Amino acid sequence: MMLHMEFLFILMNVIFVAVAKEPSCPACSRYDFEEKLLERVLRNELVIETMLKEIREPNVIVESALNLMKDDRKKLEGIIEALDKYKDDMESKLDKSISSGMTNISETVSDLTHDASMTISQITMENAILKDQLSIPTRTYTSSLLSFRTRRCLHRRTGQRYSRL
Repeated sequence: MMLHMEFLFILMNVIFVAVAKEPSCPACSRYDFEEKLLERVLRNELVIETMLKEIREPNVIVESALNLMKDDRKKLEGIIEALDKYKDDMESKLDKSISSGMTNISETVSDLTHDASMTISQITMENAILKDQLSIPTRTYTSSLLSFRTRRCLHRRTGQRYSRL
């Protein structure tokens, strides 16, 4: 019986090998693996292309906005430089005006003090000359005791010239 079992086992193996079909989806087939890998690569490429399209549109918008910002920044830097130059010019003009004004004021004050001192000395000299030229008459008063008899009269004041009398 053992022999019979052995024979049956071999026969079944031969029939199984002869009749056996290759499965439709073999797990270890080289071509199947490469096919799946290629499908995965193609799917990834499609996903990457769609993502790239989705990224390119905002990227173009961002780049154009960035270029506009750079242009505006350059314009603003130019304006700031011009304003700084204008400010420096205005400060120098203001300093020159203040210094010339202070010079004019100091010259005017010195001229006024000089003229005032000259006027004071001239007035003093003229005052001295006038004092020398002035002759004050001296009058002497003498008092004497006279005895007069006074007569008293009452006058009646009437008329328009009452206040003068």
